[in-house]
Amino acid sequence: MGQAPTGTHRTPRRVARRWSRDLNDVLQRLRRLADEGAIDRFAVQFAEFLARKDPGADAGLIVRGAELAHALSRQHTCVDLAVAPAPPFPGSASAPADTSSLIGDGTAPSLLTQDRGLLYLTRYHRYEQAVAADLLQRCRMQVNVDETRLADALVELFAGTQAPDWQRIAAVTAATRGLAVVTGGPGTGKTTTVLKLLAAIEMAAGHARTVALAAPTGKAAARLTAAMRGAVSADAPGLSDTARDAFAALPTAATTLHRLLGARPFEAGFRYHRGNPLPVDILVIDEVSMVDLALFAQTLAALPAHAQLVLLGDPDQLPSVEAGNVLRDIVHAGSGEAAAAFSAETATRIERITGDAIRPAESGNRLQDSLVRLDHNFRFSADDSVGIAATAALRGDVDTVTKVLAGSTTGSALHEVDANTAPALEGHYAAYSRTLASGADVGSLLSAFESARVLGVMHEGPLGVAALNDSIEAALASAGALRPDTTHYHGRPVLITRNDYNLRLYNGDVGLCYLEDGQPLAAFRQPDGTLLRYLATRLPPHETCFAMTVHKSQGSEFDEVALVLPRPNESAGRELQTRELVYTAITRARERFALYAPDGALGAALASRTVRMSGLPGRLSHDPPASPPSEPGQQLELF
Repeated sequence: MGQAPTGTHRTPRRVARRWSRDLNDVLQRLRRLADEGAIDRFAVQFAEFLARKDPGADAGLIVRGAELAHALSRQHTCVDLAVAPAPPFPGSASAPADTSSLIGDGTAPSLLTQDRGLLYLTRYHRYEQAVAADLLQRCRMQVNVDETRLADALVELFAGTQAPDWQRIAAVTAATRGLAVVTGGPGTGKTTTVLKLLAAIEMAAGHARTVALAAPTGKAAARLTAAMRGAVSADAPGLSDTARDAFAALPTAATTLHRLLGARPFEAGFRYHRGNPLPVDILVIDEVSMVDLALFAQTLAALPAHAQLVLLGDPDQLPSVEAGNVLRDIVHAGSGEAAAAFSAETATRIERITGDAIRPAESGNRLQDSLVRLDHNFRFSADDSVGIAATAALRGDVDTVTKVLAGSTTGSALHEVDANTAPALEGHYAAYSRTLASGADVGSLLSAFESARVLGVMHEGPLGVAALNDSIEAALASAGALRPDTTHYHGRPVLITRNDYNLRLYNGDVGLCYLEDGQPLAAFRQPDGTLLRYLATRLPPHETCFAMTVHKSQGSEFDEVALVLPRPNESAGRELQTRELVYTAITRARERFALYAPDGALGAALASRTVRMSGLPGRLSHDPPASPPSEPGQQLELF
């Protein structure tokens, strides 16, 4: 594929030169690669589009354009011109000719942009520039705060903690800078930290601030809402009147980023943007690892220049389903140790306010003074099987993961399964089955169902989500727990697969079908805990979800989680089976985690890492343009 015929030897450079003499031959070869399944059809279509726009373009540029389109379908935002195109794309490591009108340097409209040795679709180049410029500007923004009042607030809110207290350091970072990035795994207290840091900001300011809470998905927003409502207590004993007032002023309802920005069902773009900024003083975004580059750029564009931004997330989880890996790029710019490094000036200020002594260091990350990582885990004990398995998975330590799951005494387990047959998984829904049999109301039934979840890697295949759903449904029906005799049978769990802004149902929302007076209805829990009820026949596109993909589960947590890994050499799922996927699945579990995998599947997954090409880390290690570039024009929005 893309190589010389048998018996002929050509170096990559000679192949590239031969292609450049005949653009039509280039396109024919790309079409054959797509027919063989070696590259995406979109890559060929984009190459043809470029060739139509400039029939005289160098063939090397057309090949690089096809490679870029192929990379975008795999969530990269650019390709590295210093590296030869990955097979099956032929060619050598060289910059494409810049004589074509197709390519520019980012200062004028063009379809492609070449910058810092990277090739972008211009829209993504501008997104990346704007994100870097905005983050650096907010990191440099010093907030005018009464340090004495802030110190007093922190003493009250973090009483009895030991130094250095990284939650307290996160609070002073958020209170004194325009940007705070607080990272850590599940159970490290990110939500508790944001609650206290918001209260500290209110107490130090002495007046109310407009605060918005947001997350990338409805489920993540619901979990943030529940966590904030469970943590906020203005009636807690021992609080001063100032602290009580601060807690009482905090918002407890989170929304999705799309709803926050004012998504319009029948119009492009959002209600809020650079020309009509959000009416907020502080924006908190949870689960930032799930936010793609485009949405993040649009969010920053809508944020007023004076507003403080607090980002929460776990950079070790799976990245967004769209292009980019924003949180990991932010945290790992420079040496990768930026979350534990502060400039001398910032370290001195933190010690002056909190008493926490921090040794100053330079990481090469220009955002280092805004980054704080929480490492102490309050959820899992030192001998907890879920916590140990998650930590070992991050290290790629298959032996420890295997040992701790196989030897668990707390309900976690390891099962070796046949790669061609869905395992027996209905036992994970025992509580749901009992609640269903009891005739409980739909709210109780939904709570029981939400306590456990089976996760898969991909949708199709013998161990894909579709097959797992069929298997679990059939087993529960055979046991008499449910009667799937109609499409919307009583107790059927459903996953929404397409946004419906009018119904306020969004991709990833999970609900339950139920019968009331013979009428098939569906109920979905809202962030405030209430249920939205619909005629089941009015639901937007949806599917059964006894099992769901790990990607769809992000932003959710369950008491019990089961992960089913397919055979490691299945081409359809090989790219998806990564260390980050296993870690994300494990950390969805609060109490118990079970792994079902054919022999060798776990080792193969932990040996594979999720890597996304991006120029953002480089921009966060150097000075970007002084102000955010203008947003792409409508011509470029096509790509």
